[in-house]
Amino acid sequence: MGVLTDTQHDPELARCLRDRLIHPRIEEFRARLRTAQDHGQPSPDADLDVAHDLLFGPIYVRPTLHLGMPAPDHLTELIDSAIQGVNRGPRHG
Repeated sequence: MGVLTDTQHDPELARCLRDRLIHPRIEEFRARLRTAQDHGQPSPDADLDVAHDLLFGPIYVRPTLHLGMPAPDHLTELIDSAIQGVNRGPRHG
């Protein structure tokens, strides 16, 4: 987690981390979700950026705050909830 902390004060390190590690993982995630969409879940009109934030937010935040990784059953629940939320689409008003 030290690297993540350092990126808050080092824009060049942040750029390198984004370009070399984070963005490729996000693109891999999107590709996998597009494949899943081809098989019916999530729905074809699901927002993949929202899905990414819902799924990866807890994975990054918990260790950063020293809360530990979610237990496997909780992680499964998070994934199921995120997919259900993405399938419902955006809420307005």
